[in-house]
Amino acid sequence: MSGRARAAAVVAVVALAAALAGCGGGGGSTTAATSTSAPRGQVQVPATAGLQPEAAVAALCRAGFRPAARGEVIGEASPARQRALAKALSAATTPAEREAVLRRFVPPVRVLGTDPAAGTSVGTGATVVIRLGVQRGTSVAVRPTCP
Repeated sequence: MSGRARAAAVVAVVALAAALAGCGGGGGSTTAATSTSAPRGQVQVPATAGLQPEAAVAALCRAGFRPAARGEVIGEASPARQRALAKALSAATTPAEREAVLRRFVPPVRVLGTDPAAGTSVGTGATVVIRLGVQRGTSVAVRPTCP
């Protein structure tokens, strides 16, 4: 093979490898294909909507981000439900009873998404805020720290 033919073959192999990496071919995982599309030194924010808060924190930590959390009001309990909650809490005598009342009356916190949004390329180590959907008047305890 001549030098010119060898150079053309190398260019063709490199172009094929680049095309496969860009489209997720060659047996690579979706995650690998997604992460290769981010600019050098940057990582795409993973999708977290619908996850439990702890799972969202873990996903952001694995991707190399510093997670933070912010609650966003997505609903409000009716006055009758608020009165029923207050009555049930005042009747609870142990911490376990109080926790059971809260589980019954307060909807679970859910992850709405992140800021910046999933799929956005962000520098490794950047802070990504987890947007949590909460009911008005409730408090949320989420530790957005990586192990």
